[in-house]
Amino acid sequence: MTVLSTTVSTAEISPGERIEFWEHWNSSSLVGLRCSTLLADGLRVSARQRAWGDVTFTEIQGDQHTVERSPQALRQRPGDALFVSILTSGSAFFASPGGMIVAHAGESILYSTDQPYLFGFDRAMSQLILTVPMDVAYGDWGLAPADRPRLLTAEQSRGLRAAATAALAGEDEPGPRAGSAGGAAADAISALLLDLGGTSSPLAALRARALAAVRRRLGDPRLAPASLAEELGVSERQLRRAFADGGQSPAAAIQRERLEAARRRLRGDPRLAVSDVAAEFCFASPAHFSRAFRAHHGATPSALRG
Repeated sequence: MTVLSTTVSTAEISPGERIEFWEHWNSSSLVGLRCSTLLADGLRVSARQRAWGDVTFTEIQGDQHTVERSPQALRQRPGDALFVSILTSGSAFFASPGGMIVAHAGESILYSTDQPYLFGFDRAMSQLILTVPMDVAYGDWGLAPADRPRLLTAEQSRGLRAAATAALAGEDEPGPRAGSAGGAAADAISALLLDLGGTSSPLAALRARALAAVRRRLGDPRLAPASLAEELGVSERQLRRAFADGGQSPAAAIQRERLEAARRRLRGDPRLAVSDVAAEFCFASPAHFSRAFRAHHGATPSALRG
């Protein structure tokens, strides 16, 4: 199991460059977003992060500021993680299409990075962020999809905070599920979230398992609803019911995942030819790929490159 630790700070960065530095670090280590502050000296913030297997634990301390995950940011860098932000000092607001949440020290906000949001801190703050990939949270752990942000009380957050603090301090030892979910702290976090009412319905659990399987097989030309159902040990009818419960079909979900992966591939390596990416993700032709890509992303593959 790989354990990675990182510490960063804007203290040694010139005030005019702190925002750019912090946005870049977030994009590479947490999630793509825009940051702003009204303070004349620029944003003073530091982070300590420990990635353990599939789970990442981050502690952030900083001054008054806001971060925004806009619809544009979602298009440029789609999110695929479940976040739990535990506010350990200060207070914050979290605005999303689902409404407004106000959180105080000790409370937490649970949300997914595939939805837009504005997260603001009105004073000096500190928080612990738990990051779990969606395929782990919804597939391996069986959590219900986070359709909208949720406020967790201080009492509900206490165990999550203790587990994250232990992991960041290096007190967590690899547990029986460490290879797939990050050690004893991850086991504790999954159990706590399930206890908080996060158990998924049978259809949602099957859909999560199916999406995890799809993401493993994006380059497999045999990937289709029939082979997916066979892999999962269910009937095609049952698979269609699971995806219909989430508002789509298995075939549409497969194409969506391939188009999202193709976008990441093109942005990650601008030297790749569009035809090569189309073949990598099993599209019938570059023309078919370009049409589907534009319909899904609102721009051609070339326009979204870089």
